[in-house]
Amino acid sequence: MKKILLSFLALIALPLVMVAQDELPFTDSVTQVSLAFPKGSKIKTFSSFKKAEVQLKRSFLMVYSMKSTDGKQFTWKKLNEFDDNARYGTLLRSERIDDSLDAWVRYYSTPNGKTNSVTAITLVRGNDYAFYMAETAANESLLSTTAILQTAQFPQSVAPKKETKLHAWVKWGVFLFLLFFAVIAFPLLKKMSTAGFVVVAVLETLALVAWCVFFLQMGWSSLWLVLVAAGEYTVVGVTDSWKDAFNEIWKAISNGL
Repeated sequence: MKKILLSFLALIALPLVMVAQDELPFTDSVTQVSLAFPKGSKIKTFSSFKKAEVQLKRSFLMVYSMKSTDGKQFTWKKLNEFDDNARYGTLLRSERIDDSLDAWVRYYSTPNGKTNSVTAITLVRGNDYAFYMAETAANESLLSTTAILQTAQFPQSVAPKKETKLHAWVKWGVFLFLLFFAVIAFPLLKKMSTAGFVVVAVLETLALVAWCVFFLQMGWSSLWLVLVAAGEYTVVGVTDSWKDAFNEIWKAISNGL
């Protein structure tokens, strides 16, 4: 009975062992990202920005990663430096890996002598790390990136919540309100004292810039809006009616264009 039981367990375990042997595990010590490469792949590891070179059966793949020095999340602007300036050729398409991950795969047509290869660039933004894969093959059907990503584990890489249309309309609606506040509130501003007018102008301009920086993610380059707001308040201050103020501002916009 005991021999029969052991034989039964062996028959169950054998397929599992064979499946396990069909893959070569790889874990990046910096990010703890786990990958599984097909059996027969040749993996060469490094301790620099490049973490591995992998010779697959029909393609060649490289793994890169880095941790942020301050523990904060990298911006997508920083991640995009990896494949900017057409470094890998002509972009064919870009697709999200998974709705739950903050990650993308970009496919490039890469010059290779007289012919073109296809390169799949994987970019993953973690909470405090950036992870990349670059796989090149003669054509897209020979790439293993999709299969590798199906079993890959990316710790602490959660995709941001998708913005609803209502949320977007509210954000930009508030922006337009703040941008043209001086004209919208013309009657109220004309009734205020000079000191009150200046205080409202300064506070509202600061609110406009803060909204652009922190809610619209426009960065500090949005400081140029201070000039727009200053010009708008100046026009409101020297005109006698809402119509005159609107006409003067429209002339300024038209001349600027």
